Amino acid sequence: CLDTVKHVDHPFWQEHRRRTRAEVRDDFFLLGEVWGGDAEVLDPWFAGDELDAGFDFAFQGNVLAFVQGRGRAVAFDRYLKSRVAKLRPGHLLSHFLSSHDVPTALYQLGGDRELFRLAAVLQFTSAGIPMVYYGEEVGRRGGDWPDNRSDMPWGDRRILPGAGQPRDE
Repeated sequence: CLDTVKHVDHPFWQEHRRRTRAEVRDDFFLLGEVWGGDAEVLDPWFAGDELDAGFDFAFQGNVLAFVQGRGRAVAFDRYLKSRVAKLRPGHLLSHFLSSHDVPTALYQLGGDRELFRLAAVLQFTSAGIPMVYYGEEVGRRGGDWPDNRSDMPWGDRRILPGAGQPRDE
């Protein structure tokens, strides 16, 4: 996943693509973040064969508004269909509920976990690649900046990277 793609010029990303295919794998998948991204904003990186997918910044606002009852089902359905209809063939959008750049979804939903679960169901059943921001899987509320980048809630146990043991299942 590549952050702040738009701050580096297209020839760099074209060379990056060429090298990842040659030196890593010819099908190496590149997902990039272009602020405000939707199918139209991302198209210059898709047209130049620089990225396979990009973040869909409109998804969060649309899905949170819908689960809060601000909008009709027919309008939400139209949005979901239009976001992929504009997409260049062979490319994808990655939709998220929270990220390090925006207030977290659970925070925006006032901590309402039922609405958050509904938003997650919509995220995982919509076309594209669902992106889970760290802590969402355990209900980390987060907040607006800087709380959207708060620590992972590990609980009462001190867990250091690599200290866990695999479980036999």
